[in-house]
Amino acid sequence: MKIKFLMLALTMFSVAPFAQADLISLTNSTPVVIPDNDPAGAASGIYLSPENASGYVTDLSLTFTLAGNPAAWAGDYTLELIHIGEDNSSQSATLFTLLPYGNNGFDDVLVTSASGSLTGTSADYSATPITGTLGNVDLSTFQNISAAGEWVLQATDSQGLNQGALVDWTLTLDVVPEPGSIALAVWGGLMGLVALTRAGKI
Repeated sequence: MKIKFLMLALTMFSVAPFAQADLISLTNSTPVVIPDNDPAGAASGIYLSPENASGYVTDLSLTFTLAGNPAAWAGDYTLELIHIGEDNSSQSATLFTLLPYGNNGFDDVLVTSASGSLTGTSADYSATPITGTLGNVDLSTFQNISAAGEWVLQATDSQGLNQGALVDWTLTLDVVPEPGSIALAVWGGLMGLVALTRAGKI
């Protein structure tokens, strides 16, 4: 009995620290107009409550669409991702700034730290928006932070005449449970094993 109990307990302790990450995906589909030639830019936020994300970030990516009416030249924009935690701590990363392209906006572009490439880019004027993947972006500042809090996508237009809008964006987070949550689960499991042992069921 005691040997069987000990084996079960050791199994729980060895498996628990390697908890798998939860994939959390959130979207803001409310368009936000980006003012022309204004360093303040425009912000679009997504709030993630502690109840829905009691863990820390191991990886993340996002997709976004930026369009204009009639035009939003891709080379005019800077995009920044900001996280403001529940404790008011903050992290930020510039996703791109003033890309050397004359395309009319971005359509469902994926931003990731993994490899990837944009498609349809043009150094000259093009009515076709950029698509594909903006890869090898440094997102390390968000690793191992609490996922809960406000996630903000900040867009800035450095030129005048044509006004664009951040149409929508989706944030995808890989979130691993807090160590305390894992320990609590292990403790609860051990107490359950103790109860079963005393009842003579194992």
